Amino acid sequence: MSINPHAKVIKPDPRKTDQVYAQIRHEIENGTLPPGQRMSEVWLVEHTGASRTPVRDALRRLAADELVILEPRQAPMVTPLSLQTIRDLFEFRRVVEVAALENISSRVSNSPEIQEQFGQLSTKFNKLLDSSTNENFQTDFRDLTSNFDELVSRYCNNQFLEKSISSLKPHTTRLRLIAHADHDRLRQSITEHIDMCNAVTAGDLRTAGAACRQHLIHVEQSILNALITGNSPFLNSIDLRN
Repeated sequence: MSINPHAKVIKPDPRKTDQVYAQIRHEIENGTLPPGQRMSEVWLVEHTGASRTPVRDALRRLAADELVILEPRQAPMVTPLSLQTIRDLFEFRRVVEVAALENISSRVSNSPEIQEQFGQLSTKFNKLLDSSTNENFQTDFRDLTSNFDELVSRYCNNQFLEKSISSLKPHTTRLRLIAHADHDRLRQSITEHIDMCNAVTAGDLRTAGAACRQHLIHVEQSILNALITGNSPFLNSIDLRN
């Protein structure tokens, strides 16, 4: 069989890979695809409406993010969670996020913009605290905490801290389904975010760091308690032995 050297080579569309990657990552983060779930290539092609090539490319990216495990002769699997994984994650968060918030607080005196942004967010958290019976409370809470995370990434002024925090985001996001199941805990979390915002606007780096550390300790405790007591949407998908 002869090969036409002038034949047009059809290259895969990187935009389709991006779409598949974004869809699967979102479904992993929101729990639609729970930890430990196997996803056959045939199912992924049907589920995403994409061909095999962008699906495979997207899976490689998700594996690099440690959200998917690729094994020989096995269907791709959503990375499982375990108690040890959760503990390790929060131990690292207490290093990088505390450092980021202290970094930001130390520069407030030279940046009215930082003071303004965190001050406005504190006001919004206070308003949310007064409307905790509103049917949109959880959605509003999620939006404001996402805004807080974005401000921390934007103003931390350290490329390595920013990169570390960004790499943790998909892992922390899927644990929020567990952390946000307790309505009373959400009210406590709002108060903690107010404390962090106020410490930043005051330029008090020690208080900001301490408030951040205490917040992360409480979030971890809330998640572990939910798993141990059986009050978790991922209960059957998490290894509770370690």
